[in-house]
Amino acid sequence: MNPWLQRSGFPVVRVTQTGADVSLSQEHFLDDPAKADKTRLWPVPTFANEVNAQEVFESSQVKWTHSSDSPVLVNTGARGHYLVDYVAASTKSYIEGQVAAQQLAEADRLMLLNSSAMLARAGYQCYAETLQLLTAYKDEASEPVWDIIGLVAGEVRRFIDLDESLSRTSKSSVATLCSSNISGLAGNRPKTNLPPIRSCAASFSDWVPTVRTKLS
Repeated sequence: MNPWLQRSGFPVVRVTQTGADVSLSQEHFLDDPAKADKTRLWPVPTFANEVNAQEVFESSQVKWTHSSDSPVLVNTGARGHYLVDYVAASTKSYIEGQVAAQQLAEADRLMLLNSSAMLARAGYQCYAETLQLLTAYKDEASEPVWDIIGLVAGEVRRFIDLDESLSRTSKSSVATLCSSNISGLAGNRPKTNLPPIRSCAASFSDWVPTVRTKLS
């Protein structure tokens, strides 16, 4: 029987890349990592953006040499039932640039942000990384993606109270995000985009005075 049906939950796939050397590893994802089953593995379809990648890996780790040093992305099109955690700073920067330019498909932009928030909530990464990624969505035009932005923004707001070190970073990120899209509230964006934009901005209107002013 298919392990995806036999085993509850899903994995987080960690992508580590140094130059052309690429490593993928998988582990059981849980909101409480301490309770994760370290022996639980899945046959993970990589859906990678390069031809040398193994199509499916069932072990805890797989390595290969990329045809170049360009960033390797997996689960393209958000076709796999797993989260992705990119380790290399260069890969994260590349993804942010692709998101900002909307060079990635809508499904990819949506799942990248959702995955980042889930990983941060569970402690696999810092929420500051999610906030950094969030700033790349300042010119986002997709309503489904804005729905996720609004959910993530509200979630971040709750976590800020628990980590004072994030407060300044959060305000800066939200100000950047909202400043580009707040004009949509005045009619410069399609009306269908206004509810999620307004919801996101309203979540932080008491933090960022410029947002509160434009909402009034």
